[in-house]
Amino acid sequence: MRITETTTTKVKSIQAGMLAVLFVPVPALHPLMIGLLGPPSHLLWWVYVAPVALLSYTFGARGAALSIVVGISLLVAGERLFGSGYGEAASWETTFSLAVALAITLVLIASLSVYAGHAASKLRQTAFTHPLTRLPNRHYLDTEIAAAWKEPHHGHAVLILDIDDFDAINSTLGYV
Repeated sequence: MRITETTTTKVKSIQAGMLAVLFVPVPALHPLMIGLLGPPSHLLWWVYVAPVALLSYTFGARGAALSIVVGISLLVAGERLFGSGYGEAASWETTFSLAVALAITLVLIASLSVYAGHAASKLRQTAFTHPLTRLPNRHYLDTEIAAAWKEPHHGHAVLILDIDDFDAINSTLGYV
């Protein structure tokens, strides 16, 4: 599964880079956005939830833990530096209350996202392996051949063997 794993790693790296651009500056500065979007700053919580959901889905429990810690830290920094967007820092009580509410929300979002990521991974594995032998199946072979044909610098050959009456061999000697 060399090509599939390499592609998955590249996609995860690109996703992580895109999330880093959104995740780091936006949550800490969200109180400043109130002037643009109006007083209901709770509508801006998507800037915390979206990165946690995507990082949890993509990277599992480690991505969830890291994104939750960073999200809460940025919330505390933003509230203490910028407050509610009116030039005054939020009180420690307000900051603590928001941090607890955000933590509960992010843990719920992360747990659902990690579960969805595991389910999607299991579906991908099921799509590319034979259920009995857990060996790569025809769909995996087709994917690998298609990817190999895209590489211009290598010569390629495909050999497919068909053994007549293979069921008789399996019935007599058992499945490998």
